[in-house]
Amino acid sequence: MAAATRHLPSDDHRIMLAELLGDGVREELTQARGPLSSALSKVALATGVRGLDPDAAARTALRSAVGSGTRYVAASLSAEELVRQLVREQFAEAASRRVRLQARESAG
Repeated sequence: MAAATRHLPSDDHRIMLAELLGDGVREELTQARGPLSSALSKVALATGVRGLDPDAAARTALRSAVGSGTRYVAASLSAEELVRQLVREQFAEAASRRVRLQARESAG
């Protein structure tokens, strides 16, 4: 996560990544965020807005994402498993947002 945010070309890109992952989006649209998506968003925002060191921001964010249960990610995942987990989270979040937006449009 530190390397991913460090290699983005600018703070604007880091902030945009955080927004794409749900930071700054209304709460009702981000309820399906997974632990890795949330952690990556926190790292991008902390480095882009607050100017924190990417390594320190990644350590802090990942500590809050690691645990047991569906709201956490196991500490023993390989890099490939972490990427797969992140992709699964993004697909689940996109599907959830789509359903909520369709429901709002139908109600309106």
